[in-house]
This record gives sequence, structure tokens and C-alpha cells, in this order.
Amino acid sequence: RWNEFSWMQVQMWRYYYSVFFAEKYFKKNNIRIIFAIDVGPASLVKSQALENIGGFYVSSHWNVHYACANFPPPDPKHADIFFVWGSFFADDILKTQKYLGVFPVGFVLDYYFNDHRTAARNLRAEYPEKFIICYHDNAYGDDTPYSFKMQLDMYRLLILILKQNSNVILFFKPKREYLYERITLQLPELKELEKSGRVRVFFGDTKRTKAVPALVGMASDLAIGIGISSAAAECYFAGTLAYHADLTGRVSNEFVNRGLGKVVFRDIENLRFEIEDCIENGTQEKYEACRDIYRMLDPFMDGQAYQRVGFILRTLQEQLENGLSREKAVEATKGRYDEYLLEKGYFNSGKGGLKRQQKNHATCLYGK
Repeated sequence: RWNEFSWMQVQMWRYYYSVFFAEKYFKKNNIRIIFAIDVGPASLVKSQALENIGGFYVSSHWNVHYACANFPPPDPKHADIFFVWGSFFADDILKTQKYLGVFPVGFVLDYYFNDHRTAARNLRAEYPEKFIICYHDNAYGDDTPYSFKMQLDMYRLLILILKQNSNVILFFKPKREYLYERITLQLPELKELEKSGRVRVFFGDTKRTKAVPALVGMASDLAIGIGISSAAAECYFAGTLAYHADLTGRVSNEFVNRGLGKVVFRDIENLRFEIEDCIENGTQEKYEACRDIYRMLDPFMDGQAYQRVGFILRTLQEQLENGLSREKAVEATKGRYDEYLLEKGYFNSGKGGLKRQQKNHATCLYGK
């Protein structure tokens, strides 16, 4: 017979012993800091074990959803310290979560842009004198922000663009292969366009992996994502103009409202006109013109987020080795990080400083 109290006791004991053994493992291997981007029971266990021994569980985010999604994640991370791309994300995350420290570091995956640049250049070379558009779709469903009809509308738009412009090539990077197969059942001409070479689809090497957005984006002239797209933003950070097809009509968002008509489009027709203008007149000037808008997401955009992450983790470790408490170690690291940013030509890491940097990036070391 079901006994809720007994079930809860079992879960509590499982949690207690999981923390106990994790703590022993960390002590044995002299581990005081873990940096991981995950969520769930395992991260909660590791976070608690590290707190028990005076260490830190550090985390970050892969995507824009913490500040731009229609349904933001209800449970950010079981972490002591959180790395955000910029203060724009900190504003939303800190409404529901309390961390010992929140550090703006930029897009945390920008270290791999250089790893994929050669492959992107080779891919681009396969299509000389062509204008390449890459499209990053998303998961869809009846209870999600993106419906099946929205996806079909986007694919129909891109097919129309393809038919009207003989110099255009389409790169598709679907979220999942089985979702794309459902699209092709409704739009069988996509398969014919693939066979003709006008459309190329990029899946991951396995069922559980996906193609790297930046690789596909760097080989393209224009990147488009549905909704406020993390993949499209990644393409922009990697150097390709990127647009967001916000067909959900999100209005309560600063990035969306500021980028409306520039990088964010709420209806198919306006997006079509903008794509046609890019094909006719190029994208470089448009890319530069919307730099300040994208600095809302990543105020650095310099490919050096890994350096800032490494500096913070090393400084935290040094403070712990010097015998400081967790709280004092974080405060000392904040001060050192401000000095580091100033040395590198950035403003301080406080929210106000980064907002000033977003508005006046000409004074930034990597600004143009």
C-alpha cells in the first residue's frame, strides 16, 4: 500500500548518502570547485557536498532562455556562483535565485569558434558566388511557444526565397531529425531541393548530438532562428548577421523591443523583405549596425569568455587556499575581477558598469 511518508524517508536517505559519498570523494581528491552546466538531482547533490567542505559549485547557461524565453526555466541551477553572459541575464536570474556571486563573462562557448572556423571556411568554399542562408528551427508542439504551423510557415518562406533567387543556398540545422522529418512530410519539395543541392541539412553525428550552430553560421551570409534563438545569437557572436523570427509576438522583453525591425521580426512578410534586402545589398553594414543590440546579450563579444571564466575560477581557488571563508573568497574575487576587467580595457563587473559598456562600447578594448 502506498505510504507517502515512507517514500519521502527513502528519498531523504538516498539524498543524505549521495551527499555523504560525494563529500568523501571530493575530500579524497582535493576537489573544492566544480564548474558544470547541468541541472537536476545530481547537481544538487554535488552542490551540497561542496558546500559542506567549504567549496563552490559553479554553473552558467548555454542559451538565452533565462531572459528571453516565453517560459523561462523555473529552476535555474543548484549553484553557489553563476556565470552570466551579461547583466541583462543577471536581472532576470536574480529575481528568483540567490547566489553567493554572479559574474558576467560573455557567451561561455565562444572558445570553440576558432575550432570550427577552418571547417566553416571549407564548407563556404563549396558554394562560390552563392548567398547562403542558414535556418535554425526549434522544438514545436501544442503546449510549447512554437507551433507546427509556425515551423511550416518559416520553411515555406525560405522555399519561396529559394525559388525567387537562383543564387541562394539554404542550410538547415534542425533541432531534431525526427521533427524535421515531420516537416518534410508536409513539404515534400524539401527533399527534392536537397537532391538538387539547393538545400543542405545538418544533423549531429549521432541521434543524441546536433550540428554546431556557429559552424553552420560562419559558413553562411545570414542566420535566422525561430523565436529569440540561442543558435542565431551564437551565429552573430561568431561573425554572421542573425535575425530572430519572433512569431510569438513577445513584447515584455527589452532585447526584443529594442531589436524590433532590426534583428527581431514578428511577422513573415517583414522578415521576407529584410531577407531580400540582405540578398541584394549584402549584410556587413547591417551586422555592424546591430552590434549594440547584441551587446545586450554579450557585452564582450570578443571570443575570450574562457579567459574570464578561467581567471575567476583560479582566483576563487587561490582565496580558498589562503583560508578565506566562502563568502569572503567570493568578495575578494569580485574585487580582483573588477581589476582584471579594467586592466583588459573593460568597465567594472557590476551591473551598472556593464550597462555603460553596452551603451558606449567604443571605449571597450575590443569595441569598434
